[in-house]
Amino acid sequence: MPTLTDEEQEFMDSPITPEEIDAVLKNLKPHKAPGPDGFTAEFYKKFKEPLMPYMTRLFNDIIKGGPIPKTWTHSKIVSIPKPLKDSLKVESYRPISLINQDYKIFTSILANRLKIFLHKLIAPDQTGFVPGRNITDPIRKLLNLIEHSKATKLPLTIMSLDILKAFDCLEWKYILAVLT
Repeated sequence: MPTLTDEEQEFMDSPITPEEIDAVLKNLKPHKAPGPDGFTAEFYKKFKEPLMPYMTRLFNDIIKGGPIPKTWTHSKIVSIPKPLKDSLKVESYRPISLINQDYKIFTSILANRLKIFLHKLIAPDQTGFVPGRNITDPIRKLLNLIEHSKATKLPLTIMSLDILKAFDCLEWKYILAVLT
């Protein structure tokens, strides 16, 4: 399994700068529902100057191994109806967790740092949700295999594994046993 070098890990653990916080604040989407504390993205943007030293100190304390705020362990779960689905069926809704903006800011900074190393850490065959990789790449590989099989007259077996809702069907005791 790929890992970060000492220098890369040092970068990940380096102090968070006000510039990193500011970059994330600029990208926070307005008019989104707040987390349990009620503070919106607009609040953090409007009061970024007085909040900046406190956020910088908090985030860097956490990077150094300090405690994570208890408020970050709470979320508000809201059900959103899926479009064009029967509103009387439970599966017609998807839950979303509303988390506090300060938690979003912190995790966005870490995500921005990790993006630099994604290509190194995630297997090349994982094409979804990795910048610079295209979800159509595996389709092209599959078509190439089929064409090669036809051209060489070699047999080809293709298997597809649909794991939709797989974790809803497995017992947690089994999942935890496999992971440990």
